[in-house]
Order: sequence, then C-alpha cells, then structure tokens
Amino acid sequence: MDIKDFKRISEKKALAKKEAFKSLAEEDLVEIYENEIGKVLIGESGIFYENKLFPNRDYTYSNNYHKKFLTDDEVKNMIKRLQELRTKVNQNNSAFFYYGFMYKDGESHELSYNFHKNEKEEVGELKEEMPEVIKIKIYSDIDTVFEKKTKNGIIVILKLPEKNILVEVSHEEGNITTQL
Repeated sequence: MDIKDFKRISEKKALAKKEAFKSLAEEDLVEIYENEIGKVLIGESGIFYENKLFPNRDYTYSNNYHKKFLTDDEVKNMIKRLQELRTKVNQNNSAFFYYGFMYKDGESHELSYNFHKNEKEEVGELKEEMPEVIKIKIYSDIDTVFEKKTKNGIIVILKLPEKNILVEVSHEEGNITTQL
C-alpha cells in the first residue's frame, strides 16, 4: 500500500463519516470499553474507537478487526517491541510509522516517521507508567507488532482496570475502514 493512495477529504465530510460510523456501532452495540481518554464500541456491524480528548481528529471505524485482551506485562512488552521496531523502519521498507502514548494526566509521547514526506517528529516524554491509550499506525513491508501479520494498519490499546483491550485493524483488505 502506498500512502499516496489515501484521498484527502474535507473535514466536514470526515466528521459526517465519523458520526455515521459511530452510529452504526452504537445501533447494534454488543460491548463497550472505555477509560478517561479512550472509548471502544463494538457492535455487530463493526468496531469504533474514539479518543475523548480529540474526538474529531482521533477515531477509527472498521468492520474488519481483531480484538484480544492483554495483561500489563504484555502491553509493556509491546512498547519495548515498538521501541526496537523504530530502529528497523526506514525509507526502503516503510511509508509511515507512528506510535502515540497518552497518559492519565493528559500528557503524551508521540513518535512519527512519515517516510513518504521525509518527515520525522518526536514530541513529549516517554514515562515509566502504563499509558491509558496506545495508538499505533504502520504502513510497512517488514514484520511489525501486528499479531495477524498485518503490515498496514492500526492498533489501539486501552488500559482497563482488570485487563487491557487491544484492537487491531487491517488496512490491507477491502472491507470498510475509516480513520482520521
């Protein structure tokens, strides 16, 4: 997948799509998971994720997803794998690599490599504490942190009191997926 394949749409259209997809998930709601920062709605028609701090610019909907639960140690191991992976991604094997950690106090640590635009950005401090929300976006030709061997997609992890939910959305298959 080439990042050039993504079409730019107006913010008005993007927000209309967001509300439509959120309504789809809410209409036939089966499960809901949330903490102070993030919310995951799972309906029979698909899954919807929304960052409560930035609801109009950080959300995802898909009817093609994989869900599982992780212990705190498994989440910490995934963070280590992401930090190792950042040393392996480059312009020859990736178009885009991003991870963002949002903490309970609202602070965040984000690392973004946009190899298509030749841009790198890192903001915020990495903390020892478990993030409330982790969001990962990768468009790559190498093995990444996706369990289903997806190379292009998004992962969202919400910290919950007794378990952490991981949602993996592939952007490789032709089903409905939208994100901002």
